[in-house]
Amino acid sequence: MGERLGIGQPRVLRYFANPKVDSLKWADILVFIANYQIYQVEKLGIDPKKIVLVIHHSGYHDKSQVEPQMLKPQFRIAVSSKFTAQKCNELGIKDFVICPLGVDLQLFNPNKRSDLQLNKTRIGFFYYPNKRKSPELILKIIKAILAKYDDIEVHIFGNGFPLKDSKITEHVRLTEEDYARAISHLSLFVYVSKLEGFGLPPLEAMACGVPVLASQVGAVPEYLQDGIGGFILPSESREDEWCKKIDSLLINSELMEELGLQARQSAEKWSWERTSQAYQRLFLEVRE
Repeated sequence: MGERLGIGQPRVLRYFANPKVDSLKWADILVFIANYQIYQVEKLGIDPKKIVLVIHHSGYHDKSQVEPQMLKPQFRIAVSSKFTAQKCNELGIKDFVICPLGVDLQLFNPNKRSDLQLNKTRIGFFYYPNKRKSPELILKIIKAILAKYDDIEVHIFGNGFPLKDSKITEHVRLTEEDYARAISHLSLFVYVSKLEGFGLPPLEAMACGVPVLASQVGAVPEYLQDGIGGFILPSESREDEWCKKIDSLLINSELMEELGLQARQSAEKWSWERTSQAYQRLFLEVRE
C-alpha cells in the first residue's frame, strides 16, 4: 500500500521486519502493519508517538488475545474499513482512525476493455487454497459452469488451482499492468470468500467496469451496494445459489452492461487519492 500513496512530507518509513535502530532514527513517522514490530522498536528506544500501526484485519479471535498496549496505545492506529473498525471496537480497541483502502483508478480502468472480444464471455475467480477463500466451493461452481456452458472462458487469479481444462486460464505472477488488463477483459468477476479483512479484488474489477458477484465479507458491502454494480450473496451461500445468480446475469446482457457502468462509478469513490489524504491528515496529527 505504501508505494501507492503520494505522502510527500513528512518522511515516512514503512518497515517490515528485523528493524535496527540506526536505520529507523532518521524517520519522522514509522508505519507498521504488525504489532510485534512496534514492540521491537520500542525496546530499541524508538518513541512510540511517532509510530502508526495499520490494521487491515484485527488478527484476534477474542478479547483475551489483545495485548494491553493495544487497548491504551501510545502509538496511533489506522484501520482500513468500517468493518475492521467494528471488529476493533468489539475487541476493546477504541483509539483509531479510519483510513480506507483504495484502488488505482488509472491502472484499473474500463479503457483496457477496448480490445475486448465482445463475443466471448469471461468469468473471473480469485483462487487461493485457504479455507477462508472457499476453494472447494469455487471448484464446484466452476465445474458446474463448464458443464452447462460451451462458450465460456474461466479465468483464475491466484495459485494452486487443481482443475485443468482448455476453457480455464490461470493468471499467476502477473505484473500490475498485466493483472489490470486481464481483470478488465472479464465479463463478470465472482468473489467467493468466507472471511476477509478488506477484500480488494472486487473493487479492482469494479474500477475496470466489470460487474461483480461477491460474498458479504470484509469491506465488500462498503463499496458494493447490492444491485448497483453487482450483487452480494451471504457468505454461507451454497453452490446452487451462486450458480443461479450467475445464470441470471449471463442471460441479461443489458443488465450486465448497466452494472459495469455502475461498478466504475462506485469504484471512483474509492481512489488512492482519497486514501492518501486520509493518511496525510493522520500524519499531520502525529507530527503535532
